[in-house]
Amino acid sequence: MVSGDRWLSSDATYLKFLDPSFAEMIDVLLVVEGVRLPAHSAILAANSKVFAEAFTNKAPAASTADIPDLPLPGDSLADTTKALTYLYRHCVFSTEPETIKSPEAARPLIKFSHKYGMQGMLVACETYFMSKVLKVPATDRYEGGVQAVVAWIALAEEFGLSNLLAQCELFLIQDQDVFLWSDKALLSDSLSRASLLRMLRGLQSSRGRLHAHSSITGPSAAYDPKLSELLEWQKES
Repeated sequence: MVSGDRWLSSDATYLKFLDPSFAEMIDVLLVVEGVRLPAHSAILAANSKVFAEAFTNKAPAASTADIPDLPLPGDSLADTTKALTYLYRHCVFSTEPETIKSPEAARPLIKFSHKYGMQGMLVACETYFMSKVLKVPATDRYEGGVQAVVAWIALAEEFGLSNLLAQCELFLIQDQDVFLWSDKALLSDSLSRASLLRMLRGLQSSRGRLHAHSSITGPSAAYDPKLSELLEWQKES
């Protein structure tokens, strides 16, 4: 064993939340961008399928001089440190659990947890974004809110966040914003074809039910033909 103070470098700030005796149990060094980040194989394995497989049948280090390196190619030091901070503060013995404070803070966590099969962290991030969708204010639905939700759809598709994807698509279907759905450039640049077709069909179905139960006049009534036009445009693109 070695004093936990050895590991309290500027890059391993996540260890400062641990009891010193626990910090002494470091048994693996994650190598990211040439920097060695101390960690506990048991903690990583308990929270990650990928790390669990990497540590299977690995003999413990005989001394601190023998602590093995585990390279993480392609990862950034900043994002890895953020993920370890969340993991250690939220999942280990800490009186100060980590919380996700912004969409920007959640993105590196999603990328890291998706790559390494950290389901608990991934679910926490998805739940955070879903709560953000519910809080988009009515007064900000196009300029900021809708634009953000469109971006989150791309994020959900990239990392397989099916619950977030469904909630964002439902939000846009219910929003029924004439200007958003008339902006073909925004739609084609920001949304996948599959997602756009699902929402257009959902919007078409929603409009059909609305027409069947009420009398619609004004811009909303004139907008219905746009749905068919957009559907045909997407099928041909």
